[in-house]
This record gives sequence, structure tokens and C-alpha cells, in this order.
Amino acid sequence: MKNVKYVAKIALPLLAICIVTVAVLAAVNAFTSPVIAQNRQSELDANMASFFGEGIETSVVENAEFDKSVKIVYSVSKGGALTGYCFDVTGNGAYKGKIEVLVAIGADGRIIGISNVQNGETPSIGGRVLTEDYISENYVGHTSAQLERDKDVVFLSGATKTSTALNNAVKNAFAAYRLLSEGKEASK
Repeated sequence: MKNVKYVAKIALPLLAICIVTVAVLAAVNAFTSPVIAQNRQSELDANMASFFGEGIETSVVENAEFDKSVKIVYSVSKGGALTGYCFDVTGNGAYKGKIEVLVAIGADGRIIGISNVQNGETPSIGGRVLTEDYISENYVGHTSAQLERDKDVVFLSGATKTSTALNNAVKNAFAAYRLLSEGKEASK
């Protein structure tokens, strides 16, 4: 009986601390999640404008055939004409497992731009693959066929895994682009 009282004396205050901590975290999440979502949307809008220019219209493309690595696809048009697509995709193979990037592909099938969305890579090495402009610019103007010929290119020495993950993310975007392109051709 004495042991039960001793355990209760220790466990009940710890349980109360846990309950209060969870309540505080839930309240903080309730206040910050709309701000985080708004900031993410603003960043997305800025990236889209940098890829496709001002005055664009975007809409989410619904397609159940996309691979699970494709989180979301935006159709981008200007003046009613399709200018391309922007793919929010993940790439496997990074040091921390996955990276998430935006890959913009024009209506002509060429990469317009790449932007980091989220990663857990080491900022000093692997993270540079996703934040250094010259690395993402290596992709600009390339088609899927051109990248397949150069499939083993590593863009940053010492960051082979992150470079591989970036290449995988771009391949995932091109796979989704092919699905969209084939769908457009079939509907003509």
C-alpha cells in the first residue's frame, strides 16, 4: 500500500504536467498553423511568379494516377493559355530520407525552375544542393531526355545523397508531366 501511495505521489504531478504541456502545445498550434499556412502560400506564390512571371492563374490538377511522390500539381496559365505546370514533389535518397521541392516545367517540356520547399539536410553540405541557385540552374532548360543522358551527374561534391534525391524529385516531376501530356494528347 505504501508503494502505491509513493508511485501516485510521483506519477500524478507528472501526469498533470503532461496534460498542461499538451494543452499549451495544442493552443500554440491552433494560433500558428494559419500563419504557417499563409506563409507557405505566400512563398508558393512568389516561387510561381519567379518561374512563370506575373499575371498568372493557377489551379490544382486532380489526377489519381500520380505517384505518391507527387504531393500536388498546379496548372499554370497566362491569358487563358497553358504556360506549364508546377509540381510539389519529393525525392528519395537524401541523407535524412526525403527532400521536397517545387519543379516548374513549361508547356514545351523544359524545366523552368526548381525551388526548395522542405528538407532536413545538413545546411553546410547537403542543404546547399537545395539552396544554391547555381545548382538548380543546372536543370533549367533541360528536358526529361536530356536529364536521362546525364543521369549520374552529381552537382555538389560531398552531397551525393542529396544530389541523388534532387535528381529523383525532378524525375518524379517529369513522370507526372508525362501523364498530363499523354492525357492532353488523348483528349485531342
